[in-house]
Amino acid sequence: MRAADRRTTALVAGGYAVVGIGLGIVGVAAGDWARAQFLADAGGAVGEFGPTYLALSAAATATAGMLALVVLGGVVGALAGTGYVDPRRAAAVGAAAGTGGAAVATLALLAGVAGGTAGEASDQVFSLGQALVPGVVTVVVAGGVTAGAAALGAGAGE
Repeated sequence: MRAADRRTTALVAGGYAVVGIGLGIVGVAAGDWARAQFLADAGGAVGEFGPTYLALSAAATATAGMLALVVLGGVVGALAGTGYVDPRRAAAVGAAAGTGGAAVATLALLAGVAGGTAGEASDQVFSLGQALVPGVVTVVVAGGVTAGAAALGAGAGE
């Protein structure tokens, strides 16, 4: 692997990791806020259906974050690809960096959402095991989008 490929891989994967950590922190905050709204401080009908509301909130937060990671792949892939002349090389580097970076970001996101929703009266609200398949799909798709966008970016850099 050339030095330029290593730098590009570090840039793309690092960008994903930073965004993933940010999404994880927001996931903790959003999950904690939703838990307080729907479980800890809720009464009446809200208290009765609180676990369902919390589960929906956690799923929506995780889904929005996973969609954002796919969009991020298009942006960073296109930008990173402009440093290449050969679209195939750009796609290969983009695929490796995007897949690795998206894996770290997805793990951080899902761990953040799970951590934020964990606590009093929220025992089976968000399961990391059940989020595994959507998480893997996100990683694969984000890696593919990063690769495709990097190839397109290489064409634009000529």
